[in-house]
Amino acid sequence: IHGSAVNKELASLIISESIPHIIIGHPSFESELCWIDTNHSLAGQYAASHMIQCGYTDVIFIGGRKTDIISTQRLKGFLGKMLDYGFHIPQSKIGYTDATRQGAYETSLRLLDQNAAPQAIICENNTLALGVMKALTEKGLTVPDNIAVLTFDVYPYSSIIDPSLTIIDINVYDMGIQAGNMMIRKLENPDLLIQSYTTLPLLIQGKSTVPLTSR
Repeated sequence: IHGSAVNKELASLIISESIPHIIIGHPSFESELCWIDTNHSLAGQYAASHMIQCGYTDVIFIGGRKTDIISTQRLKGFLGKMLDYGFHIPQSKIGYTDATRQGAYETSLRLLDQNAAPQAIICENNTLALGVMKALTEKGLTVPDNIAVLTFDVYPYSSIIDPSLTIIDINVYDMGIQAGNMMIRKLENPDLLIQSYTTLPLLIQGKSTVPLTSR
């Protein structure tokens, strides 16, 4: 079950009926559910470290809904790591969306109008990156010459975006394999409790971020 579909009532039913299960993503509440997840906060830290390595300190973050757990974790990791480097990202440079391409497009236009053109934009996923790229094209900003772009997740749109995006990737295929293996173990032993992180993020260098010194 995807973590976003789980609530306390469903959790109580699963536990009371002893239903073998694996939740993909850490539930947002305390429970006895079995789940696997990746470290999304660490992924946000990777994004911040890459920004600093490239020399980008003026960065806009385009996220999903404020209630989206994954988006919140990635944003928290990014903001915390930037602060560790001595750079505070103000709320005026954080954009929340309805998690759609159109929402990202509209939010990007608004933030670009409200702020002087930043050095870079981070997209919480590559669906949002599609909307961001559309907004940048409309503003006449070229990637990476005028502005850099980084996104999370390879799937499903990153391969069709030009130039190729720099990506903080979560190996969701491996997570699926782990979930399958754990489900088999649960079927064999219904009382087994499984709560673990199974994957770590990976930076895939694309053409959308370059060191400022090479621009």
